[in-house]
Amino acid sequence: MWISNFGCLMSDWFFLTSKSEVQPSGSWRDSAAEKSEPEVSALSEQTEKLPDGKNPAQPARLPEVVVTASKNAQDIEDVPQTMTVVDKKDLETRQPLNVNEALREEPGIFANQAAPQGSPIIRGLNGNKLLYLWNGIPLNNGTTPSGPNGNLNQYPIGAADRIEVLRGPGSLQYGSGALGGVINIISKQGSFSDTPTAGGDVSVRYGTVNHEFSESTDLWAGGKKYSLMGGFTRQDVGDYYLWGGEYGRQAHTGYNATGGYLDLAYQPFSNQTVRLSGIFNSRDDIGYYASSKTNSSGIPRTVQPYERRGIYRFDYEINNLGFLSDSLKAYAYYQHYGQQRVTNTETTTTLTSKDVTQDQDIFGGGLQNTMALQGHSLTYGGDYRSEDLRSTPMQSVLTKATGVVASSTPSGNTPDGSYRVLDAFAIAQLNPLRDLTITVGGRIEQTQLKSRPKASDVIPNAGYTLQDLQVDKTWFATTWSVGAIYRIIPSFDLSANVASGFRAPGFSDILSTGTPIFSTKVASIPSPDLGPEKAITYEVDPRFHNDQWQVNLTAYWTHLYDYIRSNSGGTVTIAGVDYLSQTNSNTGAGYIRGLELALSFKPGDFSFFGNVNYTEGEDTKFHEYLRFIPPLYGTAGVRYDAPSKRWWGEATEVLVNRLLHHAPKDEQDSSFAADPGLGSPGTTNPPLRSNFQIPGYALTNLRAGWTA
Repeated sequence: MWISNFGCLMSDWFFLTSKSEVQPSGSWRDSAAEKSEPEVSALSEQTEKLPDGKNPAQPARLPEVVVTASKNAQDIEDVPQTMTVVDKKDLETRQPLNVNEALREEPGIFANQAAPQGSPIIRGLNGNKLLYLWNGIPLNNGTTPSGPNGNLNQYPIGAADRIEVLRGPGSLQYGSGALGGVINIISKQGSFSDTPTAGGDVSVRYGTVNHEFSESTDLWAGGKKYSLMGGFTRQDVGDYYLWGGEYGRQAHTGYNATGGYLDLAYQPFSNQTVRLSGIFNSRDDIGYYASSKTNSSGIPRTVQPYERRGIYRFDYEINNLGFLSDSLKAYAYYQHYGQQRVTNTETTTTLTSKDVTQDQDIFGGGLQNTMALQGHSLTYGGDYRSEDLRSTPMQSVLTKATGVVASSTPSGNTPDGSYRVLDAFAIAQLNPLRDLTITVGGRIEQTQLKSRPKASDVIPNAGYTLQDLQVDKTWFATTWSVGAIYRIIPSFDLSANVASGFRAPGFSDILSTGTPIFSTKVASIPSPDLGPEKAITYEVDPRFHNDQWQVNLTAYWTHLYDYIRSNSGGTVTIAGVDYLSQTNSNTGAGYIRGLELALSFKPGDFSFFGNVNYTEGEDTKFHEYLRFIPPLYGTAGVRYDAPSKRWWGEATEVLVNRLLHHAPKDEQDSSFAADPGLGSPGTTNPPLRSNFQIPGYALTNLRAGWTA
């Protein structure tokens, strides 16, 4: 079920943290000093690079610097698109289990958490219509599915320094997939220092709702020409418990995870930086609650024994090369992802296990240059990415009476293949008037998908042939964005933006075959003639901000066209069972519109904050509700910071209304059934709620902390 909480009260008690830093003299500094000084230094360094003509020596306020919107450091108030930032303080306060959970209280983000498969919804879009990044490198690839996925949670949460979210299209900046938004996880980095420093910290967390233990360790060292920082995270997550009512323990919702990061930087000259960085994350024994109810013998229907992700990156940056280059950046990276998934199907006489091992090797790189002149800037560059995607399926059938196991290669697999992306982009920020900032840009991108099918990839008598799986497609797409911010008075801005987005089809759209994991009523057959999905989003955002108040009211309208729909056709017979055949086509057209209100008020030691979000969406061609449109939801909270700055307390309430409207496709989704393991809702397996409704809920968080 794509909304995973049912009016439950979570209780998490956390966290023990110990920090220390040592100077060459042997003196010790307290943790508060250690925390503040590097952040101020880094912020000052970034502020000096802001291409807005402001004087960093005497700022009117301490700016919040973001990098996702323009691919350069800039003040968030100079970004015409709506952005959300979860900073280091937020991460320490919320103590999230994963990245998705860290976004749960943010405006415009419905961060539903289905155990390890948590997947956010931004403005009614999710799955491969959102782009997940690590320091600007895509975590999505040519196999990312259209529905909720766990890509965002395949990241060591202890490595995250901040999370920047661009709400709305990000295809101008990052290309295919960013129809609804961009989530950029920025990992921790060391800092340079005039005098050598070294230190570390340890964090320990225990959660009662799932008997979870998490430990994170960071170590760092810095000097005038070098910086080093690295860390390790381990998580042991048990099954969730819902207190009260009929639910209790939620089987197959836990997992184990280990991960870490490393960042090494060197400055051979004052204007040059060479950086090597990387992350790795491994999760094991992952359950799939929505489709993993056990077979009659107690064996889970779907399990994922492991998944592994590693990304390794090289960066080289030169600053102040003259009027033609304020900042020149080059980067290259390698990414590997691997997983194993086992599906068990039991009858009275046999147990059939289908084991699919998937491996992905991704190479990429790019070049970017920024020119800054008299308050204006131009950033342009290009990127290239090459993906090699392959899987190895095996099937074993155990005959219970004899104990004999027969092994074979199952039919109906997504073929191996490659996915390549080449693009060029340009983004200009102009200040024609003192109180007017205009941002405009364009991008052209070429995407190629090429498959390498085998005879065993074809399901016999399922309505398609090997030739249908032999795909060699190339798509070209152009995207653009135009935005403006006008400062009416120093404390009130009016922002507006129009941006296009697109998503090139992937293997899951074109070449998926067989019965989808979310349904037992239909069977997919190849759709080799698909083209890109497209969207245009219009948004207006009045912003009020002063020393006490911060208010944002965003109204947006997204026009979707050529979006991919699943269409049922005739009947196919697979292994003696009749299914409706399902193909994909670019026949969808519709809209998503909504309002997002976020505000905060800090009159003194107390802070009051909250947000409320309304979304609706319709397929205007077929006159039906779109899937995954969240209900009305919001957050309200209050925080107290002691005058001594030594302790604080916070209470938040997350409120979600019941889902009032469901899409027709939900009636085939096993997540809505009383027993997801038995497949789609039907006569013998009715929907969990009448009319496929999902109940609303309230989630209370009580937090407190202190500094020793």
